[in-house]
Amino acid sequence: MKKSIILTAGICLAVNLVFSQSEADRLFTEADSLYALEKLPQAETAFYQTILAARRQADWPLCQRAVAEYALVRCDQGDYQGAIDTLQRWILFLGRQSGSHPFLQAKLFLVESYAQTRLGSDQGQLEACEHAIDLYETLDTVHSNVAFAYKNVGQILEMRLNYPKAIAYFEKAIANDPEERYAASVYSFLSDCYYWQEDYATAARYLQNGLQIPCRPDHRAMLYLSATGIYLATNALPKAEEYARLALKTMRENPAEDISEGPVYSSLAEVLHRQGRIQEASRYWDLALEATAQTYTRKHREHAKILVNAGDFFAETGRQRKALELYQQAIVQVYPDFQSLDPADNPSPDFDFVESWAMTAPARKAGLLVEEYERNGQPESLINAAHCYDLALRQMRFLKSTYGSETAKLYLGEYSHGYFEEAIRVQSRLYRLQADPVRLERIYQLMEESKAEVLREAIERNRALMSATAPDSLLLAEAELRASIAGVRQAMFTEQLREEESNEKELSQLRIQLADLQRAYQKVLDALQARDPRFVGLRTERTFAGLTHLQRQLASAEEVLLEYFYGRDSLYIFGLTPQNVYLQVLARDRQLEEAIESLVGYFSGAEASLADPAGYFQSAHHLYELLVPQAIRPELERSRSLIVIPDGPIGFVPFEALLTDPFTGSGYAQAPYLLRKTAVRYNWSAELLWQSSPANTAQAIVQFDPGFA
Repeated sequence: MKKSIILTAGICLAVNLVFSQSEADRLFTEADSLYALEKLPQAETAFYQTILAARRQADWPLCQRAVAEYALVRCDQGDYQGAIDTLQRWILFLGRQSGSHPFLQAKLFLVESYAQTRLGSDQGQLEACEHAIDLYETLDTVHSNVAFAYKNVGQILEMRLNYPKAIAYFEKAIANDPEERYAASVYSFLSDCYYWQEDYATAARYLQNGLQIPCRPDHRAMLYLSATGIYLATNALPKAEEYARLALKTMRENPAEDISEGPVYSSLAEVLHRQGRIQEASRYWDLALEATAQTYTRKHREHAKILVNAGDFFAETGRQRKALELYQQAIVQVYPDFQSLDPADNPSPDFDFVESWAMTAPARKAGLLVEEYERNGQPESLINAAHCYDLALRQMRFLKSTYGSETAKLYLGEYSHGYFEEAIRVQSRLYRLQADPVRLERIYQLMEESKAEVLREAIERNRALMSATAPDSLLLAEAELRASIAGVRQAMFTEQLREEESNEKELSQLRIQLADLQRAYQKVLDALQARDPRFVGLRTERTFAGLTHLQRQLASAEEVLLEYFYGRDSLYIFGLTPQNVYLQVLARDRQLEEAIESLVGYFSGAEASLADPAGYFQSAHHLYELLVPQAIRPELERSRSLIVIPDGPIGFVPFEALLTDPFTGSGYAQAPYLLRKTAVRYNWSAELLWQSSPANTAQAIVQFDPGFA
């Protein structure tokens, strides 16, 4: 039986119209009849004979159709890898034949994407769909197959938390789906993207669009689940329960072999939990886990998702051990070569796949291990937690490497900032327990990773572009596309300022235009990378100079470094001198925030500082006492300069204007400013600052922001 993925041939009738039936045509008709009768082994043989006959006749469009059907038959028999191998072999061959049709060639990629999905390869699915989209763009055609390709890519981008780009692909899917075959499900995905960005009004608007479209029962259930999430987020619990039960009713009345009821049970469980009906919620979580395990007999990200969400429920309701076991099971689901169900074990950090739940599951496990340490005081729990946070953050870097825009990367950086704080907290606790300098090294790396990735990548890309040996045509294309992207973003900003519902259509068109430009821009960067080795560094994993190396750099320049991490609960101050390394942790309380606000307030205008010199002197010294550790001050006073790597609101603090001693005088000229003892300079990353070795400065570049230069 053909699967629910119905990839219509569309224009193939126009390119394969004949007046007398050839041998290949006869074989295709026979094979199609066998397929319709679900005689799969016979259909497989007949389609393969069709492929060979069409090849002999050089009837390439018919050959393309037969290859697609042959692969689908193999998929229906569970031989997904065999289908992929066949498709990839014939795609290469047929792509070289002048009589092959791009639309039918794109269909081969879509069938491959389906097989890749069934094998759980999101990356394989993504690449196949992108190849199909490339072919569709050459045809400039509107068709449900085109919508299917954009929808699939959008789903993968949503899974990877790249919501802005996912939204653009979903918009393209809607625009290319005149029959609205996939529209209801796409509106559900669009609603979910805005839900995860906490834009519930827009999420509800897309949801209503989807609910108005006649659709398949499973798509209707998806819309009901989206509604459940929105009502939960807006605390409309009775409505949330109503839609969760509608979703459950729809799924039970229309059971499907390959569609799990797990998400429906889990949504209802979340509603019941929020209503305080813990026993009922627990029962539905058990049903969700059972249904998911029955649907996904192989490892699958959707299984991991249910396991993590169930773990959250059991952790919040006091069953930490069960939660820990569920998080461990989730890790097993998303790490291909890892099988251990023992929470003491973790996957190897050497992996190269992209999966958002491979970030979330270890992070959740780490949080419980920290709680376990606080109960039992055993360092093993803390060491295990440190390993888990390292896994989560490594996966975060892999996710970020797939993002094309700085906006998306910044979003993920904000999303994962809490993971960095927890990882730093765990490492600082281990340092207090073990006094191991390796822990300090890791804290420094975590601080660096947390704040400057996007800036570093932008600078490195611009450096590579300006010194590239690529043809002028490629460099010109890069510059023109970059300017076009900036123009569309400015237009989007202008539309958003209008805050009118009537401009949603214009915004949708701009998002589609932006997605097209970003795809084209990425292709240009890929072409540049293939020609010039300077671009390789933009996609390789970041390495850090060791603290010993940095201390040598500081010694040669007679400098001291202070780096800050401004977390939700604590301020971490990392001090580095030529001889010593310091770590100080301050509570991020109202006193600290008021001290920063007070000092910065004096720089809001001349009147503020002139009106209250005594207040300024007090604030400037108080903040110096908070932000500059006592232990580092003697070395600071002997240094030629202080390097400040700020974070959060620390970036607003003018360190040179801090007072090193109390001062009760009346004039600003005599105050003991830090600048009197040492120069102060700032950078957003110590690693960026120390990229000054001869190899890196052979072709030095100075960049200016014209708005501030």
